Amino acid sequence: MKDKIEEIVWLRAIATLCIVVGHCFGMYDDWIPINDHVNSICYKIYEGVNPLTTYLALPLFVFISGYLMAHGKEVKFKTFIIKKTVRLLVPGIILSLLYYLLFKPNPLDDIISVIINLLMNGYGHLWFLYMLFGIYVIGWFHVKHLKTKRLILNLIFTVIPSFIFMFCSISRGVGQILFYYFFFFIGVATYINKYRLKKISYNIKPFSLILIYIMAFIIFSSIKLVLSPKIANTALVSFNHWFYRFVIGMVGVLTIFLLSIREKNYIFSVVMNRISSNSFLMYILHQFILIGLLTSDMIVSLFQFSQVFFPFILTLIVLLSSYVLSSILYKNKYVRKHL
Repeated sequence: MKDKIEEIVWLRAIATLCIVVGHCFGMYDDWIPINDHVNSICYKIYEGVNPLTTYLALPLFVFISGYLMAHGKEVKFKTFIIKKTVRLLVPGIILSLLYYLLFKPNPLDDIISVIINLLMNGYGHLWFLYMLFGIYVIGWFHVKHLKTKRLILNLIFTVIPSFIFMFCSISRGVGQILFYYFFFFIGVATYINKYRLKKISYNIKPFSLILIYIMAFIIFSSIKLVLSPKIANTALVSFNHWFYRFVIGMVGVLTIFLLSIREKNYIFSVVMNRISSNSFLMYILHQFILIGLLTSDMIVSLFQFSQVFFPFILTLIVLLSSYVLSSILYKNKYVRKHL
């Protein structure tokens, strides 16, 4: 939260906006009114917004972590682990318990499995904090010994685990370290080569960069849709899904980074800086707000009134609410220091 590296400010803000938009447009399957309208045109169109944004946001958050770790000063392992435990694991476990008690039916049916999941994977969107902690632990050893001349070799050794993971049917949790660590390494490699990339960025028009991501999304989404019905093998189905996410994430992250190191509009910079400063708590809070809203009669009535504008209004409510609440919480000295 406290880093003021200009490109990171923009990357954090974009990642935060993408994750909120993606989750709001995702219109969770366990929400009954949505299931009653799964054949609607609006639902099918808006359903595509979720992968367009969340498949970019999560790799982008991990990419930022790698970039900042390469930028930061080396610290002792014990100090590093304590800091990351306080920032990631402690809020992850506490808030996962709260999430489970608030939103899971029969919350205390199997107390042992609940405890194991709280300690290993978390609940809801909070699995990402556990996974990111694991990536940081590996990254501390990796980044410490990373040399520019070994980038290609290191790239190979980070891609291989990602591809192995793609054949596994793991939807969330610490197991995704194998998949997402590649984006952490790309963040490190990008920091090492940031000045070369800056020269490349200024030789490409911003519109062209955006078009590259959109075209990649359309092309690989089409390939995934064509192949999905034809694949029966579970491992290949998993690979089809995760390879798609891998490509979208890689193209998206590099595209957004190249855009972020260009000259910025002042007004947009102010807005992005405010969102970036609150990004961590906005990520934590937004889904609590969203799931809470999706169970309220007011939101059900809004959906029934207008399917077309529903996700836009929902996104605006969740975005503003999470920003305001996070701003209030950051006034606390402990929160401001550790989160």
